[in-house]
Parts: sequence; C-alpha cells; structure tokens
Amino acid sequence: MSQTIDLRPMRVLVWPCYLMAAFLISMPLLEAFAAIASFRPGEMQWRFGSTGILTTALLTPPIGVFVALVTARIFGHRWVHGVLIGFAIITMVALLVMMPMFVLDALQLRDDVRPQFYRSFHLAAGKVFANQLAVFVLMLAFAIASFRSMRNAQVPASPAASRARVAEPAAPLLSRAAR
Repeated sequence: MSQTIDLRPMRVLVWPCYLMAAFLISMPLLEAFAAIASFRPGEMQWRFGSTGILTTALLTPPIGVFVALVTARIFGHRWVHGVLIGFAIITMVALLVMMPMFVLDALQLRDDVRPQFYRSFHLAAGKVFANQLAVFVLMLAFAIASFRSMRNAQVPASPAASRARVAEPAAPLLSRAAR
C-alpha cells in the first residue's frame, strides 16, 4: 500500500536548498584559491602544499552536490542534473591531473624531509591522496546517479502530477497504545 504526498507546499524549500548547495560547493573552493593565490607552480613545495589545501577544500562540495542532486530529483529539475554532471566531470578531470602530480611531488619532496618527520610527512601525503581518491569516487557516483536521474526524470504535467508516491512502512513505528 502506498500513500500520496503533495510536494507543492515543499516548493518553498527549493531555492534555499539550491542556495545551500551552491554555498557548500563554492565557499570552500574560494577559500582554498584565496589561500594559494601566490601562484608558484614551479616550486615543488608550493605544489605539494597547494594540492593539500585544494584537496581538503574538496571534501565539502560533495555534500552540496548531494543536496542539489536530491532537490533536483525530488522536484524534477533536469537542468540541475546536467550542471551537476558537468561539475562532477570537471572535478574528476582535475583530480586525474592532480593525483599523479601529487604523488611525484611527494616522492621528490620526501628527500628534503628530516628523518624525524618522515612519519608525519607520509601520513599527511597518504591522507591527501586518500581524500583525492574518495572525492573522485564520490563525484563519479554523483555523475552516474545524476545521469540516471536526469534520464528517468519526468516533468510534472499538472499540479496533481507533482505528487510523489511513497511506500508506507510495513509496520507502524509506534503502536497506538504507545502514542
């Protein structure tokens, strides 16, 4: 048995959800770019540090992508899925460029690290690489989900069509006596 939920009253949440998604995606990236504004790609230490800063900043945008993806799916906004796919692809390409360069810089920079700091250096480099890999996998998953959702999304033809069908739980969470 399923019940119909009218989503029309929830439409007031659409723009705040997209605004929150935009902030979660853009603000960490803007802060990271401001932190690495002294563009010195010829210096290995700068590349290593800036990659770490950018990678750390990339941990929050997937939350914004998720918020936008869910909002777009619920309300049938196909164009948002296209934007999310584009953002995910750009992020994945950037990570595919950054990951091998970071590994090479870490291997070269390791010779300049004092022996008592090897452990900290390896942990920091490993954390950055693991973060890059995690964000890559998340963006790939979001791109696939967005593509499938965009392909399956149906534009509501009428206000009555903007109602979602949700399955009821098999058993009530609280018995009537407990209420």
